[in-house]
Amino acid sequence: MTADTASKSKKSPEAPEEGVATPAKHPSVVAVEAELSSLRLIAQSVASKDYRGVNRVIRGLPQARRRVDAVSLEYLTRMILLPSASKVEDAWRKVLEQEAKRAQQEVEMVDVEEKQDGKSPQAQVAPAEALPSSVPSNLIEAEFPGGGAYIRLMILIWLMDNERNLDLSSLKLTEVARELVDRLQKLNQRSLDAINAKGLFYYSLLHEREGTLRSIRPLLYRSYRTSVLKQD
Repeated sequence: MTADTASKSKKSPEAPEEGVATPAKHPSVVAVEAELSSLRLIAQSVASKDYRGVNRVIRGLPQARRRVDAVSLEYLTRMILLPSASKVEDAWRKVLEQEAKRAQQEVEMVDVEEKQDGKSPQAQVAPAEALPSSVPSNLIEAEFPGGGAYIRLMILIWLMDNERNLDLSSLKLTEVARELVDRLQKLNQRSLDAINAKGLFYYSLLHEREGTLRSIRPLLYRSYRTSVLKQD
């Protein structure tokens, strides 16, 4: 046996076959993986009392807000957050569930139509099958409240970005923002100041749109006073 034939016989069986497309990750799966990575960075930052990790995640919000969708946020809500404890949270969780279900149905309809037209469906992994079956215990809200606050911030931003396309008749975004602000202030962790600042920004923005900014001035002044303190 020559060296050439020996090398051919030792060809790796795991090499992809020619003409077979490698399944691409669904955008919702990519979003979940990215947000879990952000949560790990926040957890490390809080544990080490180093604010740079949290600040890095907040600087990436413009990319994150374009990346997340109803499917990814509904998954993160279900896997990470504590059970709902208010009517406001019940309302936005219901909105997320409905939008995630609708998005999944649209994907299934597209696959069926492509098969009927004789086209091969796009090589994408279905979210329900590809999403992780579990998340690290140190990232769930019961163990890591700061991570839950970040996910709630992302949900608030998503609701604001998609307000015109959602049925929010039973939900006021100012109340969603107020619950987030209250939750962060109860945590009272300086390592989460960047998340707290973003929450206050969107809370102020929503009241400014409604013309009720004056009503929350006392809260804003108290928050400013706390932000200049050197200790928790």
